[in-house]
Amino acid sequence: MLELDLIGRTIRLSETDAYWIHRRAKAASGYSLGARDLVTRLEGLDPDKELKRLVLTRPEARVLARVLNAAEEIPPGCDELRTKLAELLAPAKPAPDRRLEGDAIR
Repeated sequence: MLELDLIGRTIRLSETDAYWIHRRAKAASGYSLGARDLVTRLEGLDPDKELKRLVLTRPEARVLARVLNAAEEIPPGCDELRTKLAELLAPAKPAPDRRLEGDAIR
């Protein structure tokens, strides 16, 4: 099992789903430096551990999202991962304008 820490949020993937991500990232590594780095990180995990943990930075999470979004079909176990990545990487909503109605812009 692979546990991904996505900028402070944790999600667990089966070995099958982790292997699928690895293969997709490896296929993209020929033209994406980020995908190549992701492959290196995935290959560096200890295969003897039952639970492997990988902490991803925001740029690495973006690469993982691109890998998932480039696929025509993804395994059912990766749906939650794709949803969480979309939420985490969505542009921030602008703060509401808190000025009082009578305030003038100076």
